[in-house]
Amino acid sequence: MQTLAISLAWLTLIACCVAMTRVLWGLSQIAKLASLVPCSNEEAFSLSIIVPARNEQLDIEEAVRSLLKQDYPSFELIVVDDRSTDRTAEILRRLAEEDSRLKVVQIDTLPTGWLGKNHALHVAAEQVESELILFTDADIVYQPQTLRRAISMVRMHQLDHLAVIPEVVMPNVLLRSFAVTFAIFFLQYFRPWAARNPASNAYIGIGAFNLIRTHALRSIGGLEKLRMRPDDDVKLGRVIKMAGFRQDVAIGTDAIGVRWYRSLREVIRGLEKNAFSGVDYRISVTVVSSLMALTLNVWPFVAVMVTAGDVQLINGLVGLLMVTFVTWTSWQMKSGWWSGLLFPVTVSIFVYIQWRTMLLTLWRGGISWRDTFYSLDELKRNVV
Repeated sequence: MQTLAISLAWLTLIACCVAMTRVLWGLSQIAKLASLVPCSNEEAFSLSIIVPARNEQLDIEEAVRSLLKQDYPSFELIVVDDRSTDRTAEILRRLAEEDSRLKVVQIDTLPTGWLGKNHALHVAAEQVESELILFTDADIVYQPQTLRRAISMVRMHQLDHLAVIPEVVMPNVLLRSFAVTFAIFFLQYFRPWAARNPASNAYIGIGAFNLIRTHALRSIGGLEKLRMRPDDDVKLGRVIKMAGFRQDVAIGTDAIGVRWYRSLREVIRGLEKNAFSGVDYRISVTVVSSLMALTLNVWPFVAVMVTAGDVQLINGLVGLLMVTFVTWTSWQMKSGWWSGLLFPVTVSIFVYIQWRTMLLTLWRGGISWRDTFYSLDELKRNVV
């Protein structure tokens, strides 16, 4: 037993060092959008911004106003009101009366074989004639020169697709710490810094900011391939990459921000739609990845309290490295130093969400999202 414990401790230390080194190196390769020089009027492309909205009365006005305040010479803003039952439609009508650049598209029915958001994006994208399309969510707040800076990066690297990781705003310590943990896992899994490499199988897509050339989107059939994908944003990046188009990612701190969730309950409920779809509904992947997360990220902290000697020492070193790394990541995300100390707690919450989502999806035979039920059979058929 002692040999097994010390072997596990060394394995955890090595895995920790490798993972941290890869993420730190990867982050150093990603441009920060706020540091880029804004493009000139002559360099600007014609642009259509598409925002899907369903029951977004809490956030929609601030998000739309921030888009209308963009210091960008040529754009239209299309907000798709997808069967909202709250005050979303009323707010959008008032804003459209104030600014002619805002066009509101009303959707009253959802056709069979589509997720609501994906259908809304597809309907709007079919209408545009601009050179570029920006897909963004209804709760994203933009700084005035965000679009100019993004276009500078598109021109600089001749990109067909640019995704931007937003700054996440959360109301309390636990939620901000969870956002940091989620970001670390996201970076390790998707390796977004490698998306620009045509030889790499890495890809990236971000619901908060997916900027794509219209001809590239049309060449892949719009959102048709993603009709039933709850993770449509990242899978759009995959489809674009597989089609041979050039993509990259930027960090959006001080450029775009999102109030992600307002409570732990919202986090658990909000990730219910895509925590299982992200692994293509594979039970084995959920089980193995969750056990690895607990073994590599939670056990070292427990081991410090229940072991002794070399095992305790090595696990203590692992824990110290993790706390330091997570604290540094938290500082980069403007989330506060305490995220490192809460790391084992937030990892445990993440694993709980994985298992809860998987079991609920299997038990219900599908997912219920935005008052619509989608069966697991039809979800599984849309493999990307």
